[in-house]
Amino acid sequence: MREGNQPITKQRIGYIDSMRGLMMILVVSVHVAWSSGCNTFPYFAFLGLFRLPLFFFISGFIFYKKEQVWNFSNCIKFLSNKFLVQIIPTAIFLSLFMLIFSISTINAKYNGFWFTIALFEYFFVYVLFSLIIKKQIINNIVLLIIALILYILSSDVSVYEKYPFIYNAIIWNFEFFIFFVAGTLTKQYFDKVKIIFNKDIIMTIIIISMFIGGCLLLKKYVFKLELKLATSMLGLFSIFYFFMKNSNYIDNSRIGRVLQYIGRRTLDIYLLHIFFITNSISWVKDNGIDSPTIIFIISIATSLVITWICLLISNILRTNPILGKILFGAKTPIKTTND
Repeated sequence: MREGNQPITKQRIGYIDSMRGLMMILVVSVHVAWSSGCNTFPYFAFLGLFRLPLFFFISGFIFYKKEQVWNFSNCIKFLSNKFLVQIIPTAIFLSLFMLIFSISTINAKYNGFWFTIALFEYFFVYVLFSLIIKKQIINNIVLLIIALILYILSSDVSVYEKYPFIYNAIIWNFEFFIFFVAGTLTKQYFDKVKIIFNKDIIMTIIIISMFIGGCLLLKKYVFKLELKLATSMLGLFSIFYFFMKNSNYIDNSRIGRVLQYIGRRTLDIYLLHIFFITNSISWVKDNGIDSPTIIFIISIATSLVITWICLLISNILRTNPILGKILFGAKTPIKTTND
């Protein structure tokens, strides 16, 4: 049995890395289109229903460890490590970005570098409540209620109008906390989730419902927050189901291995890609191209190029262990007696 203060061994899951890789490509592609002022409807609007939710869901899924003991010492150790891996690199790249592009102020979304900050906040809240509330089921219920309230408040315009500082400082960053919590619950009850995944009729209903919900939202026949939340949940579970069911093929295919490699370097790509996206496809708009399909294809193709550039720069920087650790939180290689 593992002692409470001993580290938990991490083991990578191929289809999880593949999902992260695909979502990273989509994140870069939508930023490419937005930064150039191109029309992203309806493709990116539909993908947006579960693109970021899936990222946070996966983060929660990977984060949860049944055997983890959340005593004070482990909480401090975990959060200190996450601070070094997520906040320090983000602060460095944000400062560098503002210096290069002569930006003097930090906006509510930290000039694009908000994801790692939000994720650290999610870790902090989850760990804090796990330290305070020792009974897991009560902790789950409390976190779900908090996450649902924050999700509702994040979409409430009146909250922003009345309390802009509180909204910008806290609430909007927690819009996706509910998906992070859903990820931890899925990992916690994964044996039961896999039973659902093995029921073809249930998964068929989930996938069809996701598409219907997406169409209702995109066509503006109806917009309700609960429909958006349900569609996002159904969408991310559908993608999770697809990748898990096809994990053997993905692990043994060239595309799958490429996605896995990208998925293992999502932090590097996220921190670097913002330097290359601004007006990267502005020529599309300048030439009067307004076809959503063409813009979508161009955005995806451009995102692949930018992702490759980010990986190249990442590999160069990581050759120096000190830079790798400071910029991307890379672990220092353990030297052996033969080195």
